[in-house]
Amino acid sequence: MKYAIILLFISLIAVSGCTGFAAKKEVSSKNSNEFNATGNITIHAISVSSNALFIDTSGTDVLYDAGDRKDSITVINYISKYNLINLTLIPSHHHVDHMGGMIDILDKMNVINVLDSGSQYNTKAFSDFISRAKKENFVVVKRGDKITLDNGVSIEILSPGVTDAKGVNSSFYFSDENDNSIVMKLTYGEFSMLFTGDCEKACEEDMLENSMNLDADILSVGHHGSRSSTSDDFLDAVSPEAATIGVSANNQYGHPHAETIEKLEKRKIDIYRTDLNGNIVITTDGKGFDIVT
Repeated sequence: MKYAIILLFISLIAVSGCTGFAAKKEVSSKNSNEFNATGNITIHAISVSSNALFIDTSGTDVLYDAGDRKDSITVINYISKYNLINLTLIPSHHHVDHMGGMIDILDKMNVINVLDSGSQYNTKAFSDFISRAKKENFVVVKRGDKITLDNGVSIEILSPGVTDAKGVNSSFYFSDENDNSIVMKLTYGEFSMLFTGDCEKACEEDMLENSMNLDADILSVGHHGSRSSTSDDFLDAVSPEAATIGVSANNQYGHPHAETIEKLEKRKIDIYRTDLNGNIVITTDGKGFDIVT
């Protein structure tokens, strides 16, 4: 059974071994709303050749990116360990190293919803993905849309900012597909995390110019730590305590770039990388958070 997604304020309603402790943080109340904890949620940065982030709640689960097509079995094996009731896929954008792994996931797993940027991309991988994704509850999201998951988890879409909300025939500000990445902010009580895909300078500047609330406890660093993302102004606006970087070891691009690492270190932001740390698991009760690798 598929659950309808209502735009303007989207609501996804659910049917009701890591080692090496790395960090424990108490959140300094970046969100001031009253909050009654209903249990822990976990966010997993899965070690693949690119980027894959899995949000596990008591019901509706979200997979944001799934690496390249060859990473699908790794992602499937990883998330299948959890009690998947409702699985929603969110490809940040349509480069194969982010949405490629979702093609086999759509074939092999029970996917309830696909939330998409709506951009078009002229590759076979995109055609393979979109033909499968449109068989599910396929919804184009844009800035201002909100998603409510279980446990009181909410997700707000911060970018892209302009679409015609008609599926794949949307129009955007940007010609670079990286800058059309879905940027979203997850909030659970006083905890927040920003997911940025491959958002680069133009995308970052657009969010800053439009006064998006970027402040978050954890930043999933854009474009695998490339120097083309994570500008000083953007990083200052996010002001995270910790950062995760989804990146493969010895990649041909030299990601993450030294300039990005230096910016994070200068601000004393704790850095966790899938190439060095493997799978990264963030656990939060909505007040504090633990990070384990």
